[in-house]
Amino acid sequence: MGDGAVGMILKAKINSKYLDDILAGRKTQEYRQFNGNDIMEVTDETGRIKQLRIKGMEEASKDLERGVKTFHKDIEWSNEAIMVIRVEPIK
Repeated sequence: MGDGAVGMILKAKINSKYLDDILAGRKTQEYRQFNGNDIMEVTDETGRIKQLRIKGMEEASKDLERGVKTFHKDIEWSNEAIMVIRVEPIK
């Protein structure tokens, strides 16, 4: 996504004191847990929109990252860490 396009928008609730700290530059990281009540909305290239339940998330190991980049050569990967988001369809 090196063309400046937005790749993903993540929406989350936050306590106002933490948002104030982020906006003032005093806080640069946010922490979240996922328990199956969180939802991710995805849109494919045809415009199809689906919601998925987030079961968990972690950073990919270096071995997994190499495998993902090798298997998915059609994606323009950057040097940023790849996050693994465990999902399931909402029934």
